[in-house]
Amino acid sequence: MSEHVTSCRISKPRMTVQTVWGHLVLLGLSIVMLGLSYPRPGMWILGFVALVPWGYVCVRSEKWWRLCWTSFVMFCAFWLIRVDWVVPVTVAGYIALSVIQAAYVALGSVLLWMVARKTRMLMVVALPLIWVAMEFLRCHYPAGGFGWFALGYIVGSYKVGQGPGVLAQFANMFGVWGVSFLLAMTSGLIVDLMTQKVLHMKRNGAKTVRKTVRGALVIWLIAYGSAITHGLISIGQYEQMIEGGDGEALSGVAVGVVQTNVTMKNTEPRDYESQAEDWHQLKDLTRMVSRESVDGERVQLVVWPETMVPGKGLNEEAKEFFRQYLMSFQPDELSYEIGTLARDYAVNIFAGGQFGADWEERKYGANVYPYANHKANVAYLYYADGMQSPLQYHKMKLVPVGEYWPWIGNWPEVKAWVIDKISPWGDYTLQAGPRPVVFDVPVLYSTETEQGVVDNAVNVRVVTPICYEDVVPRQVRSMVYDGGKKRADLIVNLTNSGWYSGKSMRPQHLQIATFRSIENGVPTARSVNTGESGFINALGQVTKLVTRNGQNQYQAGVAAEFVRFDERTTLYGRIGDMGAWVVVGLVSLMTIICLLGREKKI
Repeated sequence: MSEHVTSCRISKPRMTVQTVWGHLVLLGLSIVMLGLSYPRPGMWILGFVALVPWGYVCVRSEKWWRLCWTSFVMFCAFWLIRVDWVVPVTVAGYIALSVIQAAYVALGSVLLWMVARKTRMLMVVALPLIWVAMEFLRCHYPAGGFGWFALGYIVGSYKVGQGPGVLAQFANMFGVWGVSFLLAMTSGLIVDLMTQKVLHMKRNGAKTVRKTVRGALVIWLIAYGSAITHGLISIGQYEQMIEGGDGEALSGVAVGVVQTNVTMKNTEPRDYESQAEDWHQLKDLTRMVSRESVDGERVQLVVWPETMVPGKGLNEEAKEFFRQYLMSFQPDELSYEIGTLARDYAVNIFAGGQFGADWEERKYGANVYPYANHKANVAYLYYADGMQSPLQYHKMKLVPVGEYWPWIGNWPEVKAWVIDKISPWGDYTLQAGPRPVVFDVPVLYSTETEQGVVDNAVNVRVVTPICYEDVVPRQVRSMVYDGGKKRADLIVNLTNSGWYSGKSMRPQHLQIATFRSIENGVPTARSVNTGESGFINALGQVTKLVTRNGQNQYQAGVAAEFVRFDERTTLYGRIGDMGAWVVVGLVSLMTIICLLGREKKI
């Protein structure tokens, strides 16, 4: 009997990761699976288990400092490989971006290492808490953060024909962070199964599953069961709204998006002939899409990509200042041409262009040039009667380095020195807009009455995040919701991806954009220079893309879709990132407990 009791007390040898090569191999497995999960190639199923090697090495590593630097090195490699499309814009920014993002993972690795040693918290909870906290913070800091490659994005749609994603619907409650938490839970559960004693031997010799393992399984089952149920209900409600029960379709509007194919370079300005050719093609594409009809409704709203209108701006200050100059792309003439297009085809046009105010003449060498002390990236609206709307949306979330210089912007002399060293044409930086703008776009709805078909004018409420802004969940939410109340029917995204190389960034951006529709319960129309342009319904499903020669990228073309509205509000729209901030608070508390506590006995 004593021999039996003694044998039961012998602990299973604790498998540790001791060597540098052991750390690098396990972490390498994680970054390979993560890299493959996103488009391209989009092997999303790997994302459910991608964090298992990372979690295991965090729990089993002997030295925190070895874990820290190996995590940093390997995830720096991940970012350098996956965001190589940034290189044509800024090599220095590309390296800095990769270093900062990798530093967050290194910090998270050390935190998970401490939690495994100083608490008895299950990894099915601890791993997603720490991963999501780091993910959320890196999307905020520094300089507004970088929102690419949140884990939750892997279950989003990015191709026509893909389903809306049952788990992705959880984003309408807690944003993409909630979906990231769910996916990380699977990796955490597997780490628990790998590192916990699964079976427990009773006094009578029978074996049973340990309470901690049962607890991990129960937590995971409850979380996934709840998320799947919620997703099925959300999808079912939307489909029921579309059918309407009485045969009536959900209200919407026929929208056309224009996709240009103009590659951009920040090392040299484009010549007049190229700009003129592109301008004529943009107008031709607009005429093409304006003639289309979808589901029996003619296109009434056309969207152009970001900054594709040439010249110095379409605002009144720019028009007035340049009337004294004989120049190509006169603001007055450009504005007149856009208004004529809108009036001739009875369509409303969202045009992406520059804004210039507080003009003066400055001398560069022997020449004198017009200079705007206030420059902005703007979405202009031209009504179907040809008039320009008095409202303009000025981009609020500017791209660091590309559109503004963080921190040094408050030091004019330092900023001037930096600009002088890197810019061939002076200060290119922009000013951020002060607030979101909701456009009321008048459209006509035809209804059949006893007297015949009657046209009714209705205003469609539209918000226009520009370019990178639709990667920032809090920014789009602030545009769609005000005080928890929904104030927009449609998201129109104007983007210019012509600055970037490769073919992976564009479908990744599209996949990210689908979550803004899910989070806010609002469909999206995207017009993107070089692609991918198209439509996303309120469930985050890509319904149509601009396609030419079988390609969605590096092609000029148009697409039209009857975009259906969703009158439902979402929990995320009402509470925003509150859930993610709770996660950050819990991780902060865990960190304090770990720093003050002692290492638990094994």
